[in-house]
Amino acid sequence: VLLPIRKHRTSYMTVENGENSELWKTLKKYPVDLYFAGEVHCLTPSMDEESGIIQIVHGAYNNDFSPTQNYLVGEVEKGKLTLYSREKPNEEDFVFETTGKLVIDKTSEERLITSSGWLTPIDREGLLVHYAFEDTEPVTRIENSGIFGPRILYGNNTRLSPTEGIIGRGIEFQEGARGYSRSFGQTPFHYDAARTFSCWIKTESTDKMSLITVGDATFNLLLNQGVPEIQANDNVIKATGKRSVINNNAWHHIVVTFPGMGYTLSDIEIYIDGERVPAYTESGSAEIRTSPGGFVVIGASHNLREDYLTGTVDEVALWSSALTPSMVKAMNDATWNQLLQYNAREMDQLFHLFRKRGGTTELNGVTWKFASGLKGKPGVIRHRKGIWTIVLNNSGEGVTTGS
Repeated sequence: VLLPIRKHRTSYMTVENGENSELWKTLKKYPVDLYFAGEVHCLTPSMDEESGIIQIVHGAYNNDFSPTQNYLVGEVEKGKLTLYSREKPNEEDFVFETTGKLVIDKTSEERLITSSGWLTPIDREGLLVHYAFEDTEPVTRIENSGIFGPRILYGNNTRLSPTEGIIGRGIEFQEGARGYSRSFGQTPFHYDAARTFSCWIKTESTDKMSLITVGDATFNLLLNQGVPEIQANDNVIKATGKRSVINNNAWHHIVVTFPGMGYTLSDIEIYIDGERVPAYTESGSAEIRTSPGGFVVIGASHNLREDYLTGTVDEVALWSSALTPSMVKAMNDATWNQLLQYNAREMDQLFHLFRKRGGTTELNGVTWKFASGLKGKPGVIRHRKGIWTIVLNNSGEGVTTGS
């Protein structure tokens, strides 16, 4: 019911209408604390923030995964339920380890939830996939440092070479090499789910080239004559205007957002270098219907046979929500800021504080926290008297390192 979830080699059955289904309305009415689902060969805990229902999607890993076997154990006491994730890390030793714990405690007036490890509910609006490309030597596996990693949606690297990136290292797609990265595990996006695609690109090619492809070619970010465009099934929306052409062999930041259910192709927004640009489509009312099958492919078409990329790519990031204009600008500017140089994963830690309206996080020895009553223009990074501030909405809410 609750999305997104990790998945692999699955038909990906979901409840029709999801959180608006009669099933979920019934669970919220009574109310239910814990809902189990399975079939997808992966483990994903998540929470419905409105009702507090925790969904545990669990399935046995197949032989591509490590650990090789896993199961859940539940302990029920009066007013208290404890759930453990148990895993066998290798085939040689028949020893299972506890890799996660979830406790729902209703012994007092207020329900208390504690969690750890693989049973910690995910941020359902967070960064699912992050390829930082920080390897110094050619590798066959690109690590996913997003919340769906490291066991799922890592990239399988084919004919790609590490090179200088916008932050640290990047990855080079050489002309004529037909290089690409294809994920282990299926696309995290389901039909008209909200999303953000982000990447940095440096190229001078005029070819039609695929940057990020998901769902068997049902939602693709491409460069065509140096202009970013989204191809959704048979429909296209592309950037327009003077700033839309970016094949000048300099680093550029491309971000595409889609707000999700109930919206159409015309609601897709395209950003270049932190600023939204005009976009044109002849199919504005077309629905977004991304296939839940297929993979996340970087640098080639979904079938790996065409639209090969020529150029250098860095910081590929996929969110399960539509980032706001202020978030996009802050992410772009933080990359260029020589005192910060935060990557997408680090910026998402700040966005997480903002989404939850509370908490703290430490980045490179600096402690950030959510704050209200901040001064400044949304998205602009301020550094005054040793204090960093990023306002993320028009109400003066955002994050700061101040007291």
